[in-house]
Amino acid sequence: MTGRRLAAATLVLATVTGTLAAAPAFAAPATGALSSGTLATETGTQQQDPFDLPDDSSFGGSGPSGFLTSHWASGVAVYRWTRYEDGSVTALPAGTDTSRTYYEAGARSDVVVGISSTPTGRVYTLYDMGSGGTDPVVIDASHLGDTSSFSLLAGSTVVVTARESDGGTAVHLLSSKDGQTVDRTVQGLPGTIGAVHMSTPDTVVVQYSPTTDTTVRRAALVDVATATVVEDRPLAGAGSDTQDVAASATHLAWAETTATGDAVLRVARRGQDASERIPLGKGKRLGAEFLGDWVAYGLTGSFYAPTVNPLNALTARSLKDGRTVKLLDLVSGMVSDGDDGILVDGATVKHGRGLFRITAGPEGDPVVTPVALTGQPIVLQLTGQSVPTTADFSKGIFDPTWQFAAYVSTATVRVEVKHTASGRQWTQDTYQDLDGRAQARWYGSFKGGRAVPHGSYTWRMTARTRNGIGPVYERSGTFTVGGRLAPHGFTNSSRPDLLFKGGNSLAAFDVGEIYATHLPEPPMDWPSAEWSTAGWGVYDHLVTPGDIGGAAHADVLGRDRYGVLWQHLGTGDVRKPFAPRTRVGTGWQAYRLLTGGSDLTGDGRPDLVGVDNAGVQWLHKGTGNWSKPFAGRVKVGGGWGVYNLVTATGDLAGGPAGDLVARDKDGVLWLHLGKGDGTFAPRTRIGGGWNRYATITAVGDIGRDGRPDLFAAGGAGAEDDALAVYQGTGRWATPFADPRKIYNVHYLWGATTDLY
Repeated sequence: MTGRRLAAATLVLATVTGTLAAAPAFAAPATGALSSGTLATETGTQQQDPFDLPDDSSFGGSGPSGFLTSHWASGVAVYRWTRYEDGSVTALPAGTDTSRTYYEAGARSDVVVGISSTPTGRVYTLYDMGSGGTDPVVIDASHLGDTSSFSLLAGSTVVVTARESDGGTAVHLLSSKDGQTVDRTVQGLPGTIGAVHMSTPDTVVVQYSPTTDTTVRRAALVDVATATVVEDRPLAGAGSDTQDVAASATHLAWAETTATGDAVLRVARRGQDASERIPLGKGKRLGAEFLGDWVAYGLTGSFYAPTVNPLNALTARSLKDGRTVKLLDLVSGMVSDGDDGILVDGATVKHGRGLFRITAGPEGDPVVTPVALTGQPIVLQLTGQSVPTTADFSKGIFDPTWQFAAYVSTATVRVEVKHTASGRQWTQDTYQDLDGRAQARWYGSFKGGRAVPHGSYTWRMTARTRNGIGPVYERSGTFTVGGRLAPHGFTNSSRPDLLFKGGNSLAAFDVGEIYATHLPEPPMDWPSAEWSTAGWGVYDHLVTPGDIGGAAHADVLGRDRYGVLWQHLGTGDVRKPFAPRTRVGTGWQAYRLLTGGSDLTGDGRPDLVGVDNAGVQWLHKGTGNWSKPFAGRVKVGGGWGVYNLVTATGDLAGGPAGDLVARDKDGVLWLHLGKGDGTFAPRTRIGGGWNRYATITAVGDIGRDGRPDLFAAGGAGAEDDALAVYQGTGRWATPFADPRKIYNVHYLWGATTDLY
């Protein structure tokens, strides 16, 4: 919507940076007088104080007796007419679900038009808000088809553009007489019709291009009463992007379009082709309106401007001596409100956002009077903060909060967090809610998805308005990330890791980083190892049982080719992730299958389970003592020879202890629910087709929902080279959801790579 009609306001937020540009070169703006006294309307009534409006109100125009606003209520636009005399409000009909209605007001008229779309075309309903009890007037424009477009309301005349049979566009003036629609087409407008504007109720300004070159523009001033062109003049420099042309009894004003994005105002006398060129700075959507011997200008829609710009303000320039006066701090739209007045949807630092009337004062200079205010400020005022001093990402998030006095639509809040030791940063741009509260939510990952390490951090908050109005707030502090480390974590974080063993090397990858880079098509991010160490080729099998020695970090067990079991106690240090290995015991080659990580006995310590060549299952209970981490073996039962893979999963379904899953030779996966005494309930079939995977491993809670999950990867001849993630459901009968495929880690393994 252009400056000719007050812009509809949808509150949007964005982050901007920059400094205040220089003021216009032709003059340094003074400050316009702002009246706080009574307001004389065109009907002679007086208003002692501005009206109060809902915060999200948008202004749709005004007339002698009142003004039109809209706001959202329960997801529906509500249109209201407010009378100057007594502040009474009239709600306009909302229309139906199949025929939505929106409303526009005309210039210096109490008539409001309701615009409805029907399957056959548009219907316009006119309401005279200045005379109670008058029946609405219906203007049916369905004869123009669905190609017609509403332009504006001129008194009781609806101005539309419509495509003609020859492919061109014509301007139609629609009115009603004796209940019938009267359609008058404006003649003498060759070429391509552009925007249509209006500053007075009796004259419409039509932009058009007489040739196929739409950058060459002319303005045709159309007398509404006769539907004839009374003046036709060039719009020097206007170009195809010019949206606004203002007209008074003596002058025209429009914005020049430049290739370099300059904001240039053109002013010309009526009846003369020559125009004055006034450079103002940079910017688009420059709007203008006449105020007696002054022309007011500003970048319409400046509430949502992405940069700081002095043209976001409404400024008036004298046509007599070139003096400039700043009228408002922000402008969204403006309309003519009489020969010596304009009505502006704008804002000031003092009053906030609202509707302002600008008139000529006793000395001829502009005077600003608030008409109606939403109470919505345009500057920030920080009133309090709540920033945690610790963060435990195994239990929740880091959620600092800053409270401001009120919601400001143009405000943005940037939160920066830095890890003191490494210097790595996390940044989030957040915004206020309607109560003025701004909250950041950090789930404990750096960009790319990698979990943040425990340790000391600093934070910094910067709050500003994107248009640069008002103070900039900066606050900073420190906090500590701590809490429980991941049971299957091999770094100093609360997130599990996945181990890849290929040949002689073992590498750890953060599961969050793997998750964050799962897209199967380019461009892709590639997860990188948190650490990688050598010397693991001596082992034919690894077990990741979690913490077996009472320390904070997860450990690894390795069985060598001689059947000796070795333990590698985790340190959490990516530079040296394990302490020197220590010997656990011999004879472990007796087990064809070996797994660990579930607490099968209910004592809070991870246990080991081995299956020998005869299919007998044996339990090695964890002791919690790193020097002797497991007790002697205890026979659990037989019949496990049918399985070719066993994996300890942790507690899958909320039972008394950890569980196991086992795969038979036919690829069927079975669940063995732990009873808490080292034995298991009767097995439950939970799916088939699992023989397509070469390895299946559990690393704990990947999805951070409190339920254990599985990773699985295919071997030679697999259906694809993706990593499959089976998230836990918490239901024992169907403990895993359908797999999610992660495609960009296949380069990490080969035919002999195992996952742990």
